Amino acid sequence: VRAPAIVHRWLGPVAARLDGAGLAVGIVAVLCLVIGGASELGVYQSAVIGRSLVTPADLAVLARLTATLPPGTIVMTNGGNDAGMWMTALTDLTPLVPNGSEYGSLSLGLDIALANACTDPSAAEAAVEKAAVVFIGARSIPRPMDGWDVNCLSRLPNLRLITSAPGDGGVAAAFAVIKG
Repeated sequence: VRAPAIVHRWLGPVAARLDGAGLAVGIVAVLCLVIGGASELGVYQSAVIGRSLVTPADLAVLARLTATLPPGTIVMTNGGNDAGMWMTALTDLTPLVPNGSEYGSLSLGLDIALANACTDPSAAEAAVEKAAVVFIGARSIPRPMDGWDVNCLSRLPNLRLITSAPGDGGVAAAFAVIKG
């Protein structure tokens, strides 16, 4: 089977040695690239929607923290679940659990304690003692593993609201940890 004349015009001298099997393999390769590219675009768009967590409310709260707290202040964030994941890129503050260590032994107990702040406030109170500030973003990823509730955190007696900003269906907030 010979390739159509249009293929000969596009490929020039290469098309002289192209038979039907080579043409079929070429068509399959192009289809794989097109279908694979469309699939990856869908995956990327979904990831952007799921991880576009920094809202104007988060930026306002982080800017106020940067303006009022000394550089290097230890801040407890909800790791990869909300805008706290970008704190080191957006501020000069230090996360209690370094980026890349979320969902591991350094953060799991803390995340669970704060996720259960309404039902077990004493564990949440103990967990925040390790930081100077607690930050919670206005929006979290879909189905966070251990999501925090700003209303539950605001009821803890050893947290005092420093600043907050409403936005994107939630509230970004920062709480000072009252020691002792």
